[in-house]
Amino acid sequence: MLRVVCGQAERSDEFARDVPLSELEKKFCKLFNVEGDPNDYGFQVEGGEFSKKCITEEDWNDKSFHLGGVQFLTLRVRPSVLVEQNKKVLIDPNAEPETLKKVVFNLRHIISNDVATAEEFIDKHGMEDMMSVIHRTKGVTEGYALAVLRCSLGFVSGLRFLTETHGLVYKLYDLISSQSLQVQKQSLELVFALCKAHDDGFRLVHRAAKNAAKEAGEVPYEHLLTLLQSGDFDVQLNSLTLINIMMYKVLSIDCLFPCT
Repeated sequence: MLRVVCGQAERSDEFARDVPLSELEKKFCKLFNVEGDPNDYGFQVEGGEFSKKCITEEDWNDKSFHLGGVQFLTLRVRPSVLVEQNKKVLIDPNAEPETLKKVVFNLRHIISNDVATAEEFIDKHGMEDMMSVIHRTKGVTEGYALAVLRCSLGFVSGLRFLTETHGLVYKLYDLISSQSLQVQKQSLELVFALCKAHDDGFRLVHRAAKNAAKEAGEVPYEHLLTLLQSGDFDVQLNSLTLINIMMYKVLSIDCLFPCT
């Protein structure tokens, strides 16, 4: 017998592996009186070797997949469905401001606590969508969106997506020039985290700095030095941290002259 939890309710039943997974999912959707399309729901493993994994038909038919040590299963909205629902609002340029703010706020919580959905969000280019939200909004929504981006970079896949997606590092570095102290502070944190955590971080940030300077008609890093005179302590600290990391990186890798 295995326990299945949905919200505050739970049921127990036998899980025969010869029964198609889709039938079991529909069965429990009915037992829990789940509203909406049963095809949007699936089981997530809690405990055991495959803890936090959302079970797919492929898993179910794979003999190496087992439920040994599992404490219970959670019946939940599939990560793919959850991400698709939220992306519709993120990419809609005509989305109501309050609706967009609510979606971004909820995503901040989801990305922080739901690994399966976070990975799906990153895989479906959610970070790129969130960067677009940051550039077209101001205030609270912009801050929430930066928090989502920061949470996404806590995943290896998130860091990889940022560094491998053309232009995304440039857009991140451009946020340092924002008029908002909060955006300056958070974007500096993300840039120095990238520079420190990624093997090619120095090159990526250096190129972004040169690109930003060229577009602004400035000397590279001129704006960064200006931020050291900011009246905000956190902005000053984060600017100095980024400069220190860049200096350390350029002295510790053989790229002083090749970095173009």
